[in-house]
Amino acid sequence: MESFKDHFQRNVRVLARGLDENWTVVCQSGMVKLVRRNANGLYSAKILPFEWSRCGTEQAYRYLLEVKVLMQDGRSFKTAERMLATAATQLRRGVFSWIEIIKEFEHYKKNTGGTIAAKTWNQEYLVPLLMAKELLETNNDFSGAEEVVSKVATRWAPETRHRAKVVRSLTQFF
Repeated sequence: MESFKDHFQRNVRVLARGLDENWTVVCQSGMVKLVRRNANGLYSAKILPFEWSRCGTEQAYRYLLEVKVLMQDGRSFKTAERMLATAATQLRRGVFSWIEIIKEFEHYKKNTGGTIAAKTWNQEYLVPLLMAKELLETNNDFSGAEEVVSKVATRWAPETRHRAKVVRSLTQFF
């Protein structure tokens, strides 16, 4: 039977597939250490805030999965970590500002990969995001992002180009 350590290490290696780098994890001083090697062979290492235990490695894996998803959306490892840290801090404090999150998304869309113009932001992103914000703040009965996207998109005629843009922009956000 495979130990939690071997299972975790194998799963993290598999998780990194599809990225332009390889990931390995080791124990250092009782904590999870992530070692990343990029396509050029350069290494970087970081101690993650998770204990090297069965429970800690499960949490670390979920964290790395979220990092991978953000990286696949074009963000760097550092940016993905910063976004997750910001969200975690806000949740711990009980502060969850949709406006701040929308502003961060706007900054990302206007200044990093796939840069868009202010006019595009205002026409294709801002209105649907504010509608989604309103729904999320007034109704906690949504089961997931897909349901929020569907609810907002119903305000536009089916099979129209604008509705497709709304769905795309909300999907990128969530």
